[in-house]
Amino acid sequence: MAIATASALALSACSMIPIPGGNPGAGATQSAAAQWGEWFDLPGITTVVVAKPGLAVIANAEKKTAAVYNARGEKQWDLPAPRFVHDSAPLVQADADTVYVQRADSSIAALGWADGKEKWVFRTRDADRCVPADHLSLVGAARRSPMLEGSEPLVLSREPQLRPGYDETTGRASDGGSVDLPAGCEGESAASSPDLATVIGIDRGTGKETWRSKESAGTDLGEAVPVPGGTSLARVVYHHGYPALQRTALDSGKTETAELTGLNGYGFEPGGHVQVIPEGGSRFYAQDASADSDPVGGGLETTEVTVKTWAAQGSSSAGSVTIDPIPESPGCEYSVHTSEQGYVYCLLGPDLPGSGTTAVWGKLLAGPDQQVGENKGEPWKHELSSAAGEDASAEDSGGGDDGGGDDGGPSSFGNPVIPRDGAAALVAVPAGGGLQALDLTTGKSVWSADRSALATAAPSSDAESSTEAALTPRYVPGVDEVQIALGSSVIGLDAKTGRVKWSEAMKGGAIGMVTGYGGFIDVKVDDAGTGASSSRVRAVVAQ
Repeated sequence: MAIATASALALSACSMIPIPGGNPGAGATQSAAAQWGEWFDLPGITTVVVAKPGLAVIANAEKKTAAVYNARGEKQWDLPAPRFVHDSAPLVQADADTVYVQRADSSIAALGWADGKEKWVFRTRDADRCVPADHLSLVGAARRSPMLEGSEPLVLSREPQLRPGYDETTGRASDGGSVDLPAGCEGESAASSPDLATVIGIDRGTGKETWRSKESAGTDLGEAVPVPGGTSLARVVYHHGYPALQRTALDSGKTETAELTGLNGYGFEPGGHVQVIPEGGSRFYAQDASADSDPVGGGLETTEVTVKTWAAQGSSSAGSVTIDPIPESPGCEYSVHTSEQGYVYCLLGPDLPGSGTTAVWGKLLAGPDQQVGENKGEPWKHELSSAAGEDASAEDSGGGDDGGGDDGGPSSFGNPVIPRDGAAALVAVPAGGGLQALDLTTGKSVWSADRSALATAAPSSDAESSTEAALTPRYVPGVDEVQIALGSSVIGLDAKTGRVKWSEAMKGGAIGMVTGYGGFIDVKVDDAGTGASSSRVRAVVAQ
């Protein structure tokens, strides 16, 4: 999902709003092991890209820079000329010891978290002499990307088009001109075209290539997308204009295919392009690539594809698939996500494509240490009530009345999944101007914070905006809280009960959503009066 780049405001002051029964005061202890540190301000529009306890990579989209900061807001070191995608996000990943950045020259550098010391460099320009270095991009294929674990490799994927104006079928410029390619990289036909790298796996410890997948230069490529669970990448490839689904295993680079010629019966025409949305396992949604956010738009009818048999790449087998039409709108698995803690789940509601109701559908597909299966069971359904306080399924957990309503639906942007020791995880969803936490396995309401409770926590000047605010919940580990932005305030809720623990007002204007990663949160504010912009960041610190 694209990272928000709303304008921000330089915040000159903030005021704490005491909450009866809560823990008022800046930096109040939230648990026996952790507490909030002090806020610190950064100029411009910043984004917390990835973080570990006490350190975070924070990027400035306007300046195209990124640096590592500690929990006190002190810059530790600058990342060397990171490459940005879509002018908003740097290509950065990390594990517990190392930050990996794709630089402006497309090389990948491994840098120590503590001091930025270079460990190794992968020269992307040397990976394949026929593929320009800037067409191999670091992709977030790991389960908890951008945070990597265990033996998960770094993954480079070739972008769909080799270069602007280049015809991959002939190896010549499509506008009739010429392109300067190395000898042996041009082909008069698909059959005579050389094989080019499409996906490359890199060992995080050594910076050495461990595997690669190849395709003929005469093969048109679709965009590579991660399969939920972090086990593989999937993309559509086109041979002579006809599509095939391709899957590359991240642990070995083994690539398999399954032809999709059956899409011809659902509106696909040779030369068209298919977008696939992985559900997990061997199930995918397929839709017209021009459909964008409309799952029932475009020339190709939206269908569900289940691969029965994968064929080894290059074999004579076509594999086998079943293709089922979607009668009205996609199911919950159309919107599959992975939380920062590794829970794989789907969530579909009023603010997501194709729902058309005030209900929310959801399903837990896999816990943090589980593989994602075929997930053929039906998702749960929870009706959001039309008035505050109405929810027949709510448990008496002391969390307050239900907010419900058609003012807003669930949002998976942020980090809404709440882990619980000895119990099923929850997912926090906006409802009727309030917030509701649903059991991720059953959809039953466990706690809710209604609109009036949240409006009371925010300053009186926020009362009007708080009734219409789009709440985007973010779970923060350590302090075990859910953070939301409301009007010009940030509110921290107890993740177990939904009780308001603290609220902090930020002067200068209305703020956007609370973003961040791990124990760092980032708040952006827009000051329509002065036009000044900054971001305010806060981190969980050890007690």
